[in-house]
This record gives sequence, structure tokens and C-alpha cells, in this order.
Amino acid sequence: MPSKNEVMENLDQIEAAAASLSADQQRELLVWLAQRVDKQRPAGKPYSVLDIPPADVGQVLSFDESNSDLLDEMLE
Repeated sequence: MPSKNEVMENLDQIEAAAASLSADQQRELLVWLAQRVDKQRPAGKPYSVLDIPPADVGQVLSFDESNSDLLDEMLE
């Protein structure tokens, strides 16, 4: 199994190669990738938001309690 660095390097190379393609070639590549992904999905399994991996957006940097009335209004 390739390391994370190897995977990222491969993705960088793929992105660079895809950027050098014409718009029509990029569309063709996108269709090919979508078909390939669809073939790997179990038959009959619909797409779901649960299939999307969770995003890591980092930690909350700060919370200004002096403006908490705005938060209270949004929660009502």
C-alpha cells in the first residue's frame, strides 16, 4: 500500500496532467472516472450523503460570548 506522501504525489501528477487537457478531454476523463466509481458501488445501493467522508475543518478559534444574543436568535 502506498504511503500518504506517495498518494499525494500521484494526485499532484494527475491534477497537473488533467490541467493540461482540453476542456473536451477533461469532460471525457470526468465521465470515465464517474463510470469507474459507479462500477465499484454495490449494485442497487443508492448514493447517500452518508457516503461522503466527514470533513475536518479544524478547531473553533474563538467564541465571542458578548454577541451570544445573535446565537440565541439563530437557535430560536
